[in-house]
Amino acid sequence: TKQIIATQEAQDVEPNKIGMPTGEIWSRDDLLNRLLLISANDAAYALATASAGSIEEFQVIQNSIARNLGMKDSSFGDPSGLDDALAKNGATAMSAYDVAIGARALLNNPELAAIVTKPNYQFTGGDGEIHILTNHNDTLLSGYAGSNGIKTGYTQKSGRTLVSSATRDGQTVIAVVLDVQETDQWAVSLMDEGFEYLTNAVKD
Repeated sequence: TKQIIATQEAQDVEPNKIGMPTGEIWSRDDLLNRLLLISANDAAYALATASAGSIEEFQVIQNSIARNLGMKDSSFGDPSGLDDALAKNGATAMSAYDVAIGARALLNNPELAAIVTKPNYQFTGGDGEIHILTNHNDTLLSGYAGSNGIKTGYTQKSGRTLVSSATRDGQTVIAVVLDVQETDQWAVSLMDEGFEYLTNAVKD
């Protein structure tokens, strides 16, 4: 398992969720779980630097990947998705459609797709402590048939957000909800509508 050294930027980002003092060594797999299950900003910063060499170079790579995936209404700056004055390298902005494109790409990656379906994850961190993460998307994972995850979120400009997915009878739907309080209810409504459309399409 690849080991990642915590950077000063990862230590300083707010909120950092668990905390990664500069120089601590953390497992890449543990950081991916922290990022996807509890939206740990410090994990996002550490992974970005480890993968690209710097936050600035990660921004270039991330925007290039977005274009290759077909995203047309997104601009990536801060690797954790911050969109306020705390954002490093500029705010990140995405349309709901582009979020769905990113979600589809995640589901096509077996390693990442497996992470977002976990109800919880336990590991010993670079600080020597045992950590137990509870998936922020646990309500839909346990309560919506066929749920695949994917991720909750919050920023000052986007409000409460949720990208969710479910698979039934070999068909997968993805729902993106932005800036609403009742994210789970909206996601369920959209996914129900998606499955109903697919069912009717098959009948036709």
